[in-house]
Amino acid sequence: DEIGVFGAPGRDPRGRTISIAHAAVIAGKPPQVSGGDDARNAAWLDPREVSDLAFDHAQILQLALTWLASGVKASDLALDFLPQTFDLNGMKRVTKATLASSRPASWIARRLELLGRIEKIKGMPGRYRRVNPK
Repeated sequence: DEIGVFGAPGRDPRGRTISIAHAAVIAGKPPQVSGGDDARNAAWLDPREVSDLAFDHAQILQLALTWLASGVKASDLALDFLPQTFDLNGMKRVTKATLASSRPASWIARRLELLGRIEKIKGMPGRYRRVNPK
């Protein structure tokens, strides 16, 4: 998803730069990352532990984190982080990791259940299964 377009004059002292930032959820192990020139130290990092970002990159990162938390709270994005079957503790880990903890995991699970995206597994209290969309 597109997070935003950033092109304020002076955002990069090297010259006029316009950037379009995107965010996505990657299932499984993330691919190797590499960069050249001024990005030679490119790496996957925990966004909550990142500091000293260049230019307006802190603003861009904050918008991406807001997108992530909003997606977990208001859509079915939480399911992209969970296996086919999961329990409420798994949902709690997702809400904590995505900073969407302002909503309890049980609330998010109940909303997804009402939307028909998950269902309780009979005979297994506290366990849910994803329902594949038709």
